[in-house]
Amino acid sequence: MSPVPMASALAFTTHTMMDKADLQRFPVLRLEENIKLDLRKYASSKIRESVESTLENEILYTDLDGIIDKTAYISVIKYMPDTNERICQATVSAAFLQYLWIICDIAIRTYDRVMATTEYDKAFVLLHEHAHYALGHMTKTNKSFVDKQEEEKEADYEALRVMLNDSPDEEKFSAATGILATAFSLLFIWPSLQNDAHDPHERDDDRIFTLLDHIRNTPAWNPKFESMTVYLFNLWARQNNIPGYPFPDWESPTALSDIQLFLATYNR
Repeated sequence: MSPVPMASALAFTTHTMMDKADLQRFPVLRLEENIKLDLRKYASSKIRESVESTLENEILYTDLDGIIDKTAYISVIKYMPDTNERICQATVSAAFLQYLWIICDIAIRTYDRVMATTEYDKAFVLLHEHAHYALGHMTKTNKSFVDKQEEEKEADYEALRVMLNDSPDEEKFSAATGILATAFSLLFIWPSLQNDAHDPHERDDDRIFTLLDHIRNTPAWNPKFESMTVYLFNLWARQNNIPGYPFPDWESPTALSDIQLFLATYNR
């Protein structure tokens, strides 16, 4: 898929100038200048108070009351027939953000305390939703289920591309770690891997391996990502008593293939 330029990428450097019209079409981009400060505050156990004290009310960014598995979505809030424009907003569940922080801070750091994810784990969720907007998915109608599946893969790829392109070189490692942590958080929320038949997203284990392959082809690649992936799959299997799981050593050269072989038939 050819990369599609995005008007803005929720860039992690503050020098990127955003078009005023783009801000109107996608209000969540107003978080550009202070996204790091705001997202760090989600680590507080008082998440509701943190959100209410740091975000502008007009930004429909965090759903304070949504359940944890209502992770994120993008919606059209206004349609202007004269110009065929759709004003979109992204919503992210506060409960999911809190859970994602726990996954990153405990699971990732238990594996390797050097692998700090900073704000990148949360930002990937937003960038995925923004990619739907930037790639024109919100303007398409009468889409088949296969079309929707392809759009979800495109949004993941575009979010990953933007994160790794826009983050400074010294932060690409953390950005890629955050991407994988986000994917694993979904696996821990839905451990059975029995996706809704109407859900166009890839099954969570497939999505993890797809993202890992994308990262492998970028300058952010580090062999630690493979062993971290093994470690987190092992953690998932242990916590959920997954029958027949092989529990490979994370330093084994066949660990990833052993896991993929098991998952190829697990709950399929």
